[in-house]
Amino acid sequence: MTPGRAQTQAPAPRAPLRARAAAPAKAKAKATMLQRLTDRQTYWYAVIRRQVPERYVDDAYGNACVRITEYVAEHDPRTLRNVDAYIAKICINCAIDQLRRTKAEAKTLVKLGTLPETLVDEDSVVTSERYLVVREVLAGVLTERQH
Repeated sequence: MTPGRAQTQAPAPRAPLRARAAAPAKAKAKATMLQRLTDRQTYWYAVIRRQVPERYVDDAYGNACVRITEYVAEHDPRTLRNVDAYIAKICINCAIDQLRRTKAEAKTLVKLGTLPETLVDEDSVVTSERYLVVREVLAGVLTERQH
């Protein structure tokens, strides 16, 4: 050391401070993404319904929720540019995976000599509760000749 000069210390690292400041923002982004997944559930169901039959929609949506929750736990959702597009992509991928699983199951059942559920099932539209409710309402409104 030279006399007359003040000893300077290196500045303290700033990374921990930044990490502490980023933690609430990251937690908020995670909460926002999961909230969007649940708030727009009917929309995500419609996205999945375009890809798979009605009876597989719940399974595909459940798989999508699991995948998105795992992504949020491991990654920072702030890196996503469009959260809705990401959720829609995951929903579509889960629907396609569901179709692949169903096809593989059907092939296996055919090999074993059993008819797969999709071939044995009755028409899903006719047996669905919504169809029956609509039919009952229309029967009350329309005359016998109209329906």
